[in-house]
Amino acid sequence: MFAASRRAFWLDSSLVESGRSRFSFFGDDSGPLAEFVHYDVTTGRCEIERDGRPTRRGAASVFDYLKRQLANRHVDATGLPFDFTGGYVGYFGYEMKADCGSPNRHGAETPDACWLFADRIVVVDHQEGHTYAVCLAEDTPQAARETADWLESALARLTCVTTEQAAPPGPAEADPAAAEPWLVRDRATYLADIEACQRELRAGTSYEICLTNAAPLPAPPDAYAFYRVLRRVNPAPYSAFLRSGDLDVAGSSPERFLRIGRDGVAEARPIKGTAPRGAGPEEDARLRDALAADAKTRAENLMIVDLLRNDLGRVCRTGTVRVPRLMATETYATVHQLVSTVEGRLREGTDAVDCVRACFPGGSMTGAPNGSCGCRRTGSCARSRPRSPIRTTVCCWPARRRTCSRRSARGA
Repeated sequence: MFAASRRAFWLDSSLVESGRSRFSFFGDDSGPLAEFVHYDVTTGRCEIERDGRPTRRGAASVFDYLKRQLANRHVDATGLPFDFTGGYVGYFGYEMKADCGSPNRHGAETPDACWLFADRIVVVDHQEGHTYAVCLAEDTPQAARETADWLESALARLTCVTTEQAAPPGPAEADPAAAEPWLVRDRATYLADIEACQRELRAGTSYEICLTNAAPLPAPPDAYAFYRVLRRVNPAPYSAFLRSGDLDVAGSSPERFLRIGRDGVAEARPIKGTAPRGAGPEEDARLRDALAADAKTRAENLMIVDLLRNDLGRVCRTGTVRVPRLMATETYATVHQLVSTVEGRLREGTDAVDCVRACFPGGSMTGAPNGSCGCRRTGSCARSRPRSPIRTTVCCWPARRRTCSRRSARGA
């Protein structure tokens, strides 16, 4: 339904897990209330596009813009088994850290944030085998007629969807050495930077250094086909494909950065610690148990748990931040991972945007509290480089618009 749209999304539970990933969401920018927002952190300006209207530009952080918009929107989702019934879907790029307390501000070649307000979506319930068409509309007779027409059309098109599709072409045989020529830091430079980091640690001038590398590769000719291969070879509970005009984002991750429920409870599930799957059951169990017992891995995981306790403590009620699961081993298609759960109840007057802003970028990605992220350099080993959406946080926020109604229809 949305494959031909210039801007569209697929929030994909490619690996369905009970209590964690039950629904997949599809949508685009074709609805009458749809808008597209992109943001440049270096200028601090948002651009808002709506079909048939001039582009609006404003000097405001995208965090502030989203917070204002969501405060004016309300939808009653009573009766539906999922929380997201339309709203903003998009990403925050890594350089958004500059709006979250980091003193470093760098430019990226791609937008630092892109957000689509989708008022017409399709939701697949993988557990019950149902598909929902959901539409947000203003409370007017004309909008009600347009909504009824779209729901009827959407259900007719969904009825004709076949579940038997040709499998996408398989991936080529993996060759790790093939990526080496594309690395930003070549092997010699990277090894030298590791040694430089170790010297700083031994000297006591730094106690924690997050050294990273990147490999900017040519874009695949068909981003959607690429994503279909990715979800097949590496299914994960939090997969996504975003099409934002000239930019596509494809991701497959077992890690959920944050979830903020309607009850005001914020939950983070940081992952720190990874081991490959074994060739057979015995080797697989040995690798999993070794991961859970590894002292270095456990120390890193505990560090990230403390970072998130600190970040959530900035926006949660005193005494509500807790760690219900510490260093649990979870198994996915290609890896074992060490996962902890940190949660807290948001203070009165604090919303989901405030919570994301307090915790971004995720500690499991940076190794530092967000206010400290990148604020101190350690010699040549911490040369700062702007990052594109290679490391992004994909989010969705339900609409809460008081002048809108929610209409839905379900098909088996």
